[in-house]
Amino acid sequence: MSSLPRPTSPQFLKLEPNILSAFVITSRIRWWVSHFDFVMQRGLRCPGEDICPRCQRGYQRQMRYVAGILVGGRDRYLFEFRARHLPILDLLDESPTGGVGAKLHAWKAGTASNSPIEVELKGWSECPEWDISRLVDSLGLAVSSGGDCDASSIGALGQGSEVPT
Repeated sequence: MSSLPRPTSPQFLKLEPNILSAFVITSRIRWWVSHFDFVMQRGLRCPGEDICPRCQRGYQRQMRYVAGILVGGRDRYLFEFRARHLPILDLLDESPTGGVGAKLHAWKAGTASNSPIEVELKGWSECPEWDISRLVDSLGLAVSSGGDCDASSIGALGQGSEVPT
């Protein structure tokens, strides 16, 4: 085994069907707004309704809620909550720690890849806070531009993008 350090980029926790995951939230809940790009097969950050070409074309906006978590007492991940988890998110946000230290259980309720994720609050513990605000600020940025979405990155080839000649 090499003595080189392993990559430190945090990954999103991927839940397996019907397997319980227990973790502790180590950051405050952060949010951002995206549009799903079917060509790129990923969410792209919405820079705001007034200036976003996707909003102007009627693409649906999606709220994304992210928290840093600690799994097994040592492995750091990111966890994405959905709008269906708003009741628990409100509870976490209103806590004195902003959700830091909340012990949660989560599981995918079904075998399909798009099965809903169930989340249950199990208690509280003390842990150091992980500031993920800069990390969340970088989520969903257009890869080609390194910035917010722009008109040239919308749609399939020929529908808003040009082929260099």
